[in-house]
Amino acid sequence: MKAIVVLALCVAAVAALTEEEVWLQYNRRMPGEYYTKGMPVRPPYQGRIVGGVEADIANYPYQLSLRRVSHSCGASVIAARWALSAAHCTFPTPAPTAITLQGGSSNRQTGGVVFAVEQIINHPNYDDFNLRNDVCVLRTAADLSGVNIAPIALDPVGASHVAGSRAVLSGWGLDDDRQLPIMLRRIDIPVVDQALCASQWNPGWVTDDMICASEPGRDACNGDSGGPLVVAGQQIGIVSWGDSLCVGTSPGVFARVAFPLIRNWINEVTGFASIEGEQWIRDTHRHMPGAYHSLGLTVQPPNLGRVVGGVDANIADYPYQLSLRRFNGHFCGASVISGRWALSAAHCTFPLPAASSVQLLGGTADRTAGGVMFDVEEIINHPNYDDWTVEFDVELEFRRSFYNVSIFRLFRMRNVLLLGQLDGSLQTCFVLANLDGMHAMEIAVAHSLLEDIK
Repeated sequence: MKAIVVLALCVAAVAALTEEEVWLQYNRRMPGEYYTKGMPVRPPYQGRIVGGVEADIANYPYQLSLRRVSHSCGASVIAARWALSAAHCTFPTPAPTAITLQGGSSNRQTGGVVFAVEQIINHPNYDDFNLRNDVCVLRTAADLSGVNIAPIALDPVGASHVAGSRAVLSGWGLDDDRQLPIMLRRIDIPVVDQALCASQWNPGWVTDDMICASEPGRDACNGDSGGPLVVAGQQIGIVSWGDSLCVGTSPGVFARVAFPLIRNWINEVTGFASIEGEQWIRDTHRHMPGAYHSLGLTVQPPNLGRVVGGVDANIADYPYQLSLRRFNGHFCGASVISGRWALSAAHCTFPLPAASSVQLLGGTADRTAGGVMFDVEEIINHPNYDDWTVEFDVELEFRRSFYNVSIFRLFRMRNVLLLGQLDGSLQTCFVLANLDGMHAMEIAVAHSLLEDIK
């Protein structure tokens, strides 16, 4: 009888915590060394996702809310029965029944699917004082599946990212009005050079198992702990610790997924090697008309991974080239055709995605770093596009102005197609592919086709 009474009191105590108290109890942390300087264990209630915007969960289907009655941390889907989060969110390790995971909803209070957790495993080398190896995995009682629920690829062992690589961070961190947001939000931030990041903090705080990202006015904060940092369609970091004001003055620090002692541990514990990082490129790859199917041919050509006969290219020579991006990873090419319009293939945006899920990167030959990122306001596929025959495979995208004319010279299809020398019925033109670096190759085009296009 006493045990029942004590249990009831414990449950009542948890339920009595306000949502804010639960949230801040598992907030993004700072290394323990801060405590010796008289700073609070938890950052004060003044953080927010500065510069963030509301996001649709359909565009971030890997995003989860880790919950102790209410939202306390972020997490990500990495396999059918496994989620990834920060160890400081689950330290000391709680009973699995104390934690649930919500997925498939932008609204942290309603909708989606709530999954019971049957196992919580913190990294064995996690240190709650200096926040090293700040990683945990959670096994669910049922498959993490449903509408708008899908796994994110993990950075491979030993991978590195150059400073300036654009990363996307999503979560339910505090907003600009210091309110606990109901709807999912996202920010785009650059990866910060490791040495520069370390110099902004006390010696020894930033270690090899960490990666930094943020910029003035943009950072992670309260409620984002454990959430995913994604570059080019792969999760590279887990929100761990940073500036208590959450304004990006000092770089935000994330657990580095690619660190061997972290990445290999994830594989060992979960028994998987994660989904392929190039999944999105393959899913939107150039494809053949559906009629080919009747001949027993594959819809998607083999993933050869190269432009045959191509050479590295300088973006200055092809300033109209854009990278069409989703989940902050390249999946198709596009081109600048006017001040606010870009041109691409309809099969890249079919079925029509939300405009907020697509971005365009221009002004850089490296698809993972540099250049300028543009948000898309409108996507219009050709009304006669046929995804079976691939006829009228054209779409237009509208965004804020391509403001740097020195980088983004407008290009006219006629002028580009007329590059090269006429040779009988064939004429050459350039085709660009944005891989890790941009590649160019010259191909023959039927003159009659050119006349039709002109």
